[in-house]
Amino acid sequence: MALYETRFLIGQVGDSRAYLLRDGRLSQVTKDHSYVQEQVDAGYLTPEQARSHPYSNVITRCVGANSDVMPDTYAGTVKPKDVFLLASDGLTGMLEDYQLAEILSPERMPQEEVDLLIAEANRHGGLDNITAIIVRVDSVTRPRPIRTTPRNRRVGAREPLARRRPRKSEGLRAVGRHRSMMCFRLDLHRPHHEDS
Repeated sequence: MALYETRFLIGQVGDSRAYLLRDGRLSQVTKDHSYVQEQVDAGYLTPEQARSHPYSNVITRCVGANSDVMPDTYAGTVKPKDVFLLASDGLTGMLEDYQLAEILSPERMPQEEVDLLIAEANRHGGLDNITAIIVRVDSVTRPRPIRTTPRNRRVGAREPLARRRPRKSEGLRAVGRHRSMMCFRLDLHRPHHEDS
């Protein structure tokens, strides 16, 4: 995930997911590269059936399987109080989307959310490695035009750019800023063995 000016860009391969909480509504931004997702897309399975399907862990695209994997990319606009969740299937396989939404909040600190998500996934069985990354956008500054000079203009030939009106040949470029907080945690699955 990258934040640039007032936009986000997410590249995704496999079954790790990106979610966006905006205005109290959680939406899944990415789409899994999995056998069951293909079956859902084709209309053979419902999303509910896919969650408990015996082939739910079979992925159709992943990093490392071959040298030329192509990620799917997703882009959009960032707004203040947006909360992004980047999560492995160790988290999303244990918790339903409504459970994720109950924990995520623009008012809660990202570290607290990550700890709650991982604890809740472990409470539901914690069958796989759990990774959770929270990015909370606190503020967004809209791009402001900055005057740029043409490449062939002589330095010092006229008054400073800030004191004069731009000529038609001069372009404008936008610069925006955002402020965000990020927290992540990886919880490695440790099988529990009972002593005999």
